[in-house]
This record gives sequence, structure tokens and C-alpha cells, in this order.
Amino acid sequence: MPSILKRFSPRAFSLRHLAVDALLITASLYFSLWLRLGDARLDEHLHALNRLAVGFVILRLFTMLGFGAYQILWRYISTSDATRLAVAIFASIPILVSLTYVFSGGVFLPLPRSFFVIDGFVCTAALMGVRLLRRRLFERTMQSQKSAVSLGRLVIYGAGQNGRLLAQRMVTDPSRDRDLLGYIDDDPQKSGKRIHGLPVLGGRADMESILEKSGCTDLIVAVTTPPRIDA
Repeated sequence: MPSILKRFSPRAFSLRHLAVDALLITASLYFSLWLRLGDARLDEHLHALNRLAVGFVILRLFTMLGFGAYQILWRYISTSDATRLAVAIFASIPILVSLTYVFSGGVFLPLPRSFFVIDGFVCTAALMGVRLLRRRLFERTMQSQKSAVSLGRLVIYGAGQNGRLLAQRMVTDPSRDRDLLGYIDDDPQKSGKRIHGLPVLGGRADMESILEKSGCTDLIVAVTTPPRIDA
């Protein structure tokens, strides 16, 4: 319980991030209602949404705080962070539905329940999109700040979990002094593909040719069982 309460501390989140999310959540609500009803029937439920929108936004933000969605740095967002964000958004749906029926009181028509499901997907896409954009901008900034004179050119052997995590860490590290060229991996299904924006250059059989043609100066082995290379 204390760890959950800490998530609501002003030190645990950025007010700027909350403001951005509040705007996106609001936009998602109105866009989802339009998707559900179209222009012809929008006015029938617009009054209800106008009265409940502020409460919806506050409840969704509190749910996201409770699920720890603001304990991550946007520029380092990962798959697990994205999952946590999606779970928080969809966990808020029953609360929003309940709020609609509690406060309608016969004054206005309750919002369609399918509207909340649509909003869950739209809101997830919007909030995820802005976080991925922040990560992309950060990575581009780090690349532009990197010294034009590189001390070396690096290839990672192994495009598995270890290699991917290493590459992701290096790409976003402003202090790195190596150009990251790509991966070498023995899985033929990965050959020619791109992982985290870096190409899989080939397999072990092509290693000597790859290292020579790419001008590689450093090779990092990121597999649990290093390959045996005959002299």
C-alpha cells in the first residue's frame, strides 16, 4: 500500500506530462463519441459528455497514476511500459461507465457503453503515440549531439534479447563513442531485417566479410554461448 500511495506524490510525476495526457484524453472522448454516433446522432449525447468529461479525465488520470503509468521516462518507453499504460486505461472503463449511470439521474441520456470501449482503444493509441514520439525525438537528438569524429564502429553478435537490450541502451546513450552498425545473428529469419532500427547484417558464416566491408573496429558478443570461430 505505501508503494502505491507514493505514485500519487507530486514528486512521482510531471505536471507537464499530466497536462499533455489530459488534453489527449479529452480529445479521445469527443472523437470516440463521434466515431460511435456520427454527425446525425452526436447532439443526442453531447450534452452528457460535456457534463461528465472533466470527471472522466480526472478519474482516468488517477487510474493511470495508481497503475504506475507515470513512473516511466517517456524517452525510454518499453513494451512493458506500454502494456502497463494500456491496462491502466482499460481498467478505468468500468469506473467511467459507473459514473455515467450514477450522475445521469434522468437529466440526460447515458452514453452508449460501446463508446467507452472505442475510447479505450483511441486513448491508448493517442497516449502511446505521444510517448513513442518523445522517444523518437530523444533518440534523434542524441544522434545529432554525438561527436562527428567516432573512435570506432561497433557490431553486436546476437540479435536476441541481450543484443536488443544492449543496442537500445547504446542508441540512447549520448556519451557513447562508437557508431553502432548493426547485428550479426545466425537466425536466417532475422537476416536482412531491422531490429530497433539497426540491420541484421548476416550470420556467423558471413562474419569475416561483414567485419571487413563495414570497417568494424569492435565486436560485442551478446549471446549466452559464444560461437566457436576456427582460426
